[in-house]
Amino acid sequence: MPTLERMFDCVLRTDLAGEIAYVSPRGRDWLEKISRTSMPDNLCQLFQLADQGRIAAQLHSEEERSLGTLQSADGADVPVAMRRMKLIDGKQFLFCLLETPGPGLAGGGSHRDDLTALPTRPAIVLEIDRRLGRSETFWFALFNIDKFRLINESFGVAVADALLVEAAKRLKAIMPADTWLGRLGADEFACLWGGSEAELQQHLDEVLLEFARPFVIDGKRLYMCATIGVSSSTDGQSPGAGSLLANADTALIAAKASGGSCWKRYAERRAGLDYSLVSAIYNGIENGEFFLVYQPQFGIDGRLYGAEALMRWSSYDRGFVSPGQFIPVAEQFGIISFLGRWALRVACHHLKQILPSHPGFLMSVNVAASQFGAPDFADQVMAAVQEADVPPSSLVLEITESTLMHNSERTEAALASLRAAGIRFSIDDFGTGFSSLAYLTRFPVYAIKIDKSFIDPVGSGEAAPDRLVQAMINLAHSIDLKVVAEGVETETQRQFLALSHCDILQGYLTGRPIAFDQLLNLDVR
Repeated sequence: MPTLERMFDCVLRTDLAGEIAYVSPRGRDWLEKISRTSMPDNLCQLFQLADQGRIAAQLHSEEERSLGTLQSADGADVPVAMRRMKLIDGKQFLFCLLETPGPGLAGGGSHRDDLTALPTRPAIVLEIDRRLGRSETFWFALFNIDKFRLINESFGVAVADALLVEAAKRLKAIMPADTWLGRLGADEFACLWGGSEAELQQHLDEVLLEFARPFVIDGKRLYMCATIGVSSSTDGQSPGAGSLLANADTALIAAKASGGSCWKRYAERRAGLDYSLVSAIYNGIENGEFFLVYQPQFGIDGRLYGAEALMRWSSYDRGFVSPGQFIPVAEQFGIISFLGRWALRVACHHLKQILPSHPGFLMSVNVAASQFGAPDFADQVMAAVQEADVPPSSLVLEITESTLMHNSERTEAALASLRAAGIRFSIDDFGTGFSSLAYLTRFPVYAIKIDKSFIDPVGSGEAAPDRLVQAMINLAHSIDLKVVAEGVETETQRQFLALSHCDILQGYLTGRPIAFDQLLNLDVR
């Protein structure tokens, strides 16, 4: 699976003065190999003395692309192309460095892959820049052979190499005559071609069909498929080779997250996004770095009522990453659907283990809008429930108000199907969205969860917040819904909610998120 980190030689994150805060592991190895010293503190110090002033000036200019020459231990020139992006917080830059070939490689003909004889990455980058220099409009696509690593591990390097050669032949055979085809590395191919969007779709569908045919290698029938990400020379405000690579990689990650064996086109430029985080999320999935913790929910009487499953990420490279950082990025790139399915299955298996000691326990799991919008969402939920062999009535799916209001016909059908099977639904972050009595009575909702922003000011001495929370509780009870108060942190809040007949409390006052084994052994009265 290609990531931005693997396409560029180095990805760095700096502050506005160029002080280095993060270097991709591959980038650190590459830079230290060139300089044979440890990483400097400032980006400018990576470059030869003649370039340092210009690189420093770029930090305060509108120029996003530049060329430079790195410091090297042996005195040889190491020319690089550099792309700068300001991150969404406005206080950091992301720099992507790519080593560029010497002047003798302008046509790419002398810089070819030994295995497939296709042009390699430096030649691909130069070809992109050449076409952009002519103001040509063209498509750029990344092809990834799914499960290639499994072939390598199961049958060895010789079979894997033969598969790559055959894949290159198939691509050459079915691509239009004006297609420029190259190999980016490992199981990754890239191509550039012109034509309309309709022609693009036709060509890519042909590629997917071709890769669906079995590959016969050394007498073995290997069944493979491809996933494709596409970007356009017209995407973004300042296109360049780095931009097209990043945009196509973004589309490829989204296609992988949706199940693979398909192609997706880059939809829009996400200005200021930390692309290294996108890559790290996908690597984190591959490395098993994500896990669940559980925040207990208690009734007003102190009885353990259930728990909410919460996703956490401990990255090998970055340490603990806040959900507030990775979940929005995962949602933007379609990765949240995969993470959501995984979380649902794990939570159901943990539910199976806790029910014998806590009969009636309810497990709450968050569902993203993209998950809920999937045509087979109901089937996914029931498969997880049946696989874990848990009562459907013990599972509570938490969805937001905006999810309910989006594509209401499909939403209503999915809700009805799952509710008929016994699955319960809770409205998360209640009060921050539409807050319409109409949808509360229309959809088969079991409970509402009052958002923490409404609970925080309760008991502060102001009457308005107390009256608002009381009105929400009364509204829910009037139509026979349970009420969960989220973010309960003080005894004053607990007392007010008890007097207001709130059903369930969740927050640091009653219990912080804990590992499952701690939840299983929780000592409650």
